[in-house]
Amino acid sequence: MIVVTRRIRLFALIGLAMLASLSHPHRGEAASTDYDDCIALQYDRVRTEAEIAATIATCTRVLQDPSASAERRAYGLYFRALNHFLEATRLSLAEMKPIGSAGDAAQRELKSALDDLAACIAVAPAPHPQPFSLRATIHTVLEQFDDALDDLAHAIRADPKISHHFAQRALILERLDRFPEARADLDAAVELDPGNQNAWISRAMLWARYGDVERAFADYGRAEALGGPQTWHALSGRARLAVSRGDPSRGFADWTRAAELTVLPTLAAQFHVRAGNLARDYLKDRDKALQSYARALAVAPYHADALIQRGLAFERAGRFDDASNDYRKAGEMTRGNPLEKGIYDYSVFRLEVLRARASRKAGDPPLPPNINVLSGSAQAAGKDRGRRIALVVGNAAYEHVTALMNADRDAESVGAALSEAGFARVTVATDLDRNQMDGVLRQFADEAAGADWALVYYAGHGIEIDGANFAIPIDASMETLRKASSHAISIDRMVSAVERAKTLRLVVLDACRDDPFVQEAHRAAASKRTFDKAGDAALDPLIARRKAIGGGLAGVRLAQLNTIALFSTQPGQITLDGDELNSPFTRAFVSNMATPTLDLRLFFERIRQDVANTTQGRQRPAVDGRLREGEQFFFFPAR
Repeated sequence: MIVVTRRIRLFALIGLAMLASLSHPHRGEAASTDYDDCIALQYDRVRTEAEIAATIATCTRVLQDPSASAERRAYGLYFRALNHFLEATRLSLAEMKPIGSAGDAAQRELKSALDDLAACIAVAPAPHPQPFSLRATIHTVLEQFDDALDDLAHAIRADPKISHHFAQRALILERLDRFPEARADLDAAVELDPGNQNAWISRAMLWARYGDVERAFADYGRAEALGGPQTWHALSGRARLAVSRGDPSRGFADWTRAAELTVLPTLAAQFHVRAGNLARDYLKDRDKALQSYARALAVAPYHADALIQRGLAFERAGRFDDASNDYRKAGEMTRGNPLEKGIYDYSVFRLEVLRARASRKAGDPPLPPNINVLSGSAQAAGKDRGRRIALVVGNAAYEHVTALMNADRDAESVGAALSEAGFARVTVATDLDRNQMDGVLRQFADEAAGADWALVYYAGHGIEIDGANFAIPIDASMETLRKASSHAISIDRMVSAVERAKTLRLVVLDACRDDPFVQEAHRAAASKRTFDKAGDAALDPLIARRKAIGGGLAGVRLAQLNTIALFSTQPGQITLDGDELNSPFTRAFVSNMATPTLDLRLFFERIRQDVANTTQGRQRPAVDGRLREGEQFFFFPAR
């Protein structure tokens, strides 16, 4: 699923559909077969290796013709460059690596593409925007943003009336957190071409990132009304926003329709799974949920997440044998696959929960439904690593602010991975209110005094107020923002909970997914204002100030050696909840944890690289604190 998502995003960025409107030289001369084949617009789908090679060969023959005009040479170079880039992309996807770090063959294709584009620009009779735009795309996927912006400036100067180039530049500006410039470019894009569906979608995504759900919702609606090839993308984005607006029925309908419109089976399955989750968790319609999971498995029989989610529906219905069967199948599908380790760990966790609850005897005290304790693998624990314990908290089902899709499952996947790594005791707690969070932290602080390693992992909403960071319990409301010290849990409490451990103290925070209070304020104010720049006056002044800040957590200062805080993104930035079973950060965390003899320092760097690659540079984890020189720490020793 990760590879499919990257492919979609990459081709959306390239804007291959735009080639259909490319101004074409005259065709039709009897001796122009190679030229016609070279410039043929056959880019409405993913091209095969053979098709790419054939186009490169025909374009090369055109360029070898000494009688070819400058115009023909320019077009031949452009389309050969395009296909070299598509081949580099194909190779990187086959290697499951970012294009910039793919193998030598992919790098040769990229160099050939850039060389051809430079020659195309030099030989063209007049400046043309297309080679600059394509070269900007290559620079973007290589994260050479200054070069990409320079090329797009040339493209816009060559033809300032092409909407796509403004939209393309806005994507880069948004990645660089240059929000006003990105918004200005997207405004220009939709004004130049109101039929540019991708521009409306990009502007909706920009509004959503900065907390303005209502404007985002409206732009997704405009994109849907156009009925273009990216309608599934608009519907999927709007579905997510519908949930945050308290309208899960709309979200269910949009995700179901998105699944029907996309041509990619794995993506269709993913959308059916999301619809099923809404039916199960929000609409409380078990039959509708099971129908959605069945549709997902019909189009993608090996979709492990669909099995996991259906297993949860069976488990909640008391159909424990059916749930166990689905969890086992999901585990068998994903065992040994580092890209799907989060799903594997989650299947292990659910099976362990079912076994533990089945083994309880009459008269045993009842267990809280949202707190489970796992014991580590004796083989993985080892005698030389001491006693290691962890508290893993995932808050998703918020009562008064925007719910999260993944935080509870993130916690359970991490808990299972830590148990597999040999942690002696792993407490996994989901959907905790203020009092419950306070209680589990108090208990864990006492347990940490007898431990060598102590780790607290928190997934959920988090906010920063005047330099202090807070985790948000599920019973938070707008009042939490005004009285955070008594309504939320300070991140300092989590640091204090691990500080008595003897050897290593870790706090991991996947806790700045958005600012829930900004979104709630926008939703409350939506009926009082119009979509203009003065509309924000309807917001609570405190919320308006938070909107200006943008969101995210602040860094922390840790004086004690071997005390580390790992943040899922940089200070002041927003992290992503993700479109799959786990967030991008959690996927990177659990997949790298299992690497034998991976020192903690390199572990942090691997997570940073993986998350940056998965999110196209929008999210980069950060580390505060220092490890003592000469000491090494491993989740798993050599096997």
